[in-house]
Amino acid sequence: MPDPAELWTVCNLVKRRRAFYQRCRIATLVVPLTAIVNAMTSPNWPWSLSVALGSSGVLGFAAEGTFGRNLRLGRDWHERRVRQLLARHPR
Repeated sequence: MPDPAELWTVCNLVKRRRAFYQRCRIATLVVPLTAIVNAMTSPNWPWSLSVALGSSGVLGFAAEGTFGRNLRLGRDWHERRVRQLLARHPR
């Protein structure tokens, strides 16, 4: 039987990845729909590009957090912070 902490970590990882893939599916539906609405309503003003750029940015930050490539805070920032908090509050 796996360690409960490892099991919790793996379950959390699976949930985060599922949420990320759900965001991807939503973005792949919303961006083309806004482009279609943009083309039908105001073809001279490409406002749907702002939706595409915004959703790309959100997906980029979500991917960075989901897949552990947290470039803003360093790769091991999360683990160091957890160790720091555990040392501060021992059981």
